[in-house]
Amino acid sequence: PFLDKLLAATPALPLAVSFIGGIWLLDAIPAARFFPLILCLGLTLSAGLFWCSFKVNRSRTLPVTLAAACIMFFIAGAARCYAALHVGPAHISRCLQTERQLATIEGCVISPVLNAPGDSAIPWLESQSSFYLSCRRILSDGQWVPIGGVVRVQVAEPLGHVRPGNQVVIYCWLSRFSPPPNPGQF
Repeated sequence: PFLDKLLAATPALPLAVSFIGGIWLLDAIPAARFFPLILCLGLTLSAGLFWCSFKVNRSRTLPVTLAAACIMFFIAGAARCYAALHVGPAHISRCLQTERQLATIEGCVISPVLNAPGDSAIPWLESQSSFYLSCRRILSDGQWVPIGGVVRVQVAEPLGHVRPGNQVVIYCWLSRFSPPPNPGQF
């Protein structure tokens, strides 16, 4: 009855806690080298629990299925943390510093361009157009160096001619996302 009441009131809570637990595990302890083992064990355990959920009596189907789903969300959180912390040596995030810097980047537009009308431009972004760019190369010390990763491009004017799939060279300021202007914002 407690599990039924909990899931009726907050159905996503156990899954969210499991996801956060996976992130915490890979961030808090040096478990990154054990990630393939965690992945294999978790997938095997959750598959076994899903299989068991069909074999147990109906009163235990929900808890067994919930346990399997929580393990899957735990693995998804750990995988997300692993992907964020362990980028390759040629990833664009390795070029980011605390201060913004001038950069020349070549890549492929991978999203539609979002154009804000003149008066409704997002003031805290100071841009009217934005899109995502899959980076191919960056100009470093006068030479083009292969690089990977995705960056968000913000332009101060409307872009009507840029489409997904276009190859572009961008002369830009490369920086991390700026912190929120007030402490209550995300």
